[in-house]
Amino acid sequence: MIEYILEKENNYFDEIIDRLNNHNKEFIENNEKENRSFYVLNDNDLVGVMNVYYNWDWVIITGLFYKNIEVLQDMLVSMSKEYEGRVLGVHYRTYESEKLNDFTKLGFKSSCVIDVNDRFDTMYYLDMETISFKSEIQYEVASR
Repeated sequence: MIEYILEKENNYFDEIIDRLNNHNKEFIENNEKENRSFYVLNDNDLVGVMNVYYNWDWVIITGLFYKNIEVLQDMLVSMSKEYEGRVLGVHYRTYESEKLNDFTKLGFKSSCVIDVNDRFDTMYYLDMETISFKSEIQYEVASR
């Protein structure tokens, strides 16, 4: 079972990833990992960027900005083409409750909500246990 730790500054991100990696070594042979960014420009304006971390069998969205749900969808379609056949799913966490509707419209399910106390915002965890986003792309998405 995974224990969720609430922290706003990502001070423990590397430690958490290392511990998860050590745990996963018992069960999964694949240890590929990489960071990748997906960008959407519209008339030289940045309208979307999504940073992801791929490790073991999951893609974790670590940073995200998008102008509208269509931009988000196009980035997810491009990301799915990159990782399809290599991962079990996609994970996203956010403090921004307004993003929940966009993600659920695109097929994500809430996996956990953490509301510790008045000092911290509520953290929402969303997962999609597939990586098959099929859609007509409206924007050109670049990645690196």
